[in-house]
Amino acid sequence: MIKDEVGFTTRRRFILIQMFYALATHYNNLNDLQHNEIEKVLSGVLKVSRYKVSDPNDTSDYQSIIKILEKIDEIDLLIEQNCKNLSLQRLSKVVLAILRVGAYELKYCEHKHKVGNIIKDYLNIAVAFAHNIETGFINGILDKIYVATSTQ
Repeated sequence: MIKDEVGFTTRRRFILIQMFYALATHYNNLNDLQHNEIEKVLSGVLKVSRYKVSDPNDTSDYQSIIKILEKIDEIDLLIEQNCKNLSLQRLSKVVLAILRVGAYELKYCEHKHKVGNIIKDYLNIAVAFAHNIETGFINGILDKIYVATSTQ
């Protein structure tokens, strides 16, 4: 997937996933991160990501990360409940980042697009990160999460 081929929303999802991957790579416990640690990692990701937002002063990505981190325990529990006896530690960091960001969006965000298109976007992102083997798994988990949270 090339930068010009993806829309603004997809670029935001790419960046959020890259940020969560970077955080998970640098820190074992995401619950105890200080804001300065988050800012340091996220600024590094924004410098090297080819999926940049247009305004360098835009802090919405940082705010999104903070919101996801505030709900990380609930999100991880939701993912674990839908993984059928598979612990989060056994998932690759990229797949876990995709599931965390996707689960947050499906559960806590207003859906401006059809849910099927949102999930498909995450599957395309997984393929872009060379995790096309796991797209069926990701699709199943995100679909279960949406069904479970939409009926509450």
